[in-house]
Amino acid sequence: MTRTRWMMLGVAVLAAFALTAMVGWAMDDEKGEGGKAKVELPPAAAEAVAKAFPNMKIEKVKAEEENGVTLFEVELEEGETEVEVEVSADGVIVSVETEIALKDVPEAAAKVILAAAEGGKVEEVKKEEIRAEAKDGKITQLGAAKVVYEAEIEKGNQEGKIAVDAGGAIVEPLKWKDKGNEEEHKEGKDEDEK
Repeated sequence: MTRTRWMMLGVAVLAAFALTAMVGWAMDDEKGEGGKAKVELPPAAAEAVAKAFPNMKIEKVKAEEENGVTLFEVELEEGETEVEVEVSADGVIVSVETEIALKDVPEAAAKVILAAAEGGKVEEVKKEEIRAEAKDGKITQLGAAKVVYEAEIEKGNQEGKIAVDAGGAIVEPLKWKDKGNEEEHKEGKDEDEK
């Protein structure tokens, strides 16, 4: 080969290497937590979240499929305040979840949570305002928001969760799991033991 051809080949190899490196860096920049691709919030969803929470900063976005509808779970922060919003691609806010103090839970709901935690400690309480529901591939807005209080409880080497409405009715029964273990079990007897 002539010297010019060798130089052109060398330039081509260097260009290919540089291009490969740049594409790799760009792909790394587009990855979020755990090497997964970052989720982009659709424009209508971003607008709805910005309008409802104008002073909060988006920290994280995840997409989930729920009853045939793609919902975006958006974590927002402003100072010490954290809010988690579920929003559809077309901008319907499905739910809003905030951490609150146990003293701010309605009395009937707090009594059920404290009874479930007997002998343990209520670690965290979240208030979830459900504004719409995903069902059969559609979003249906509710006439009035449903409010649910979800409590995380620790007792010995176990962690539990229970969800109740403002009147104290159990929405999700207490489920325990060993700390560090993903396997859950409900409070009380299993169906096989009855």
